[in-house]
Amino acid sequence: MTIFAVVGTANLSALDASIMAKYEGQFFKLTANHWFVFDRVTSKEVSDKLGITDATGGQGVVLNVVGYWGNTNKQLWEWLASREGVPGA
Repeated sequence: MTIFAVVGTANLSALDASIMAKYEGQFFKLTANHWFVFDRVTSKEVSDKLGITDATGGQGVVLNVVGYWGNTNKQLWEWLASREGVPGA
């Protein structure tokens, strides 16, 4: 399984709704336009699934997270740690 960062750039309400519907229990909303999602697919497939590719579910960028570091919301670190080492990566 892979963690992806989703950065919304336009139509954020549609993107938020798409993420909540398609990734129930498998996403973390960091800010109004930044989410993390957890899936077994590619960045393009996440974009397609959310409707970013054709802009039906909002606009933005999907990034495969291969490493991370920083200082932010404690719940984000807990969410990320809970997904490390999950089979199927």
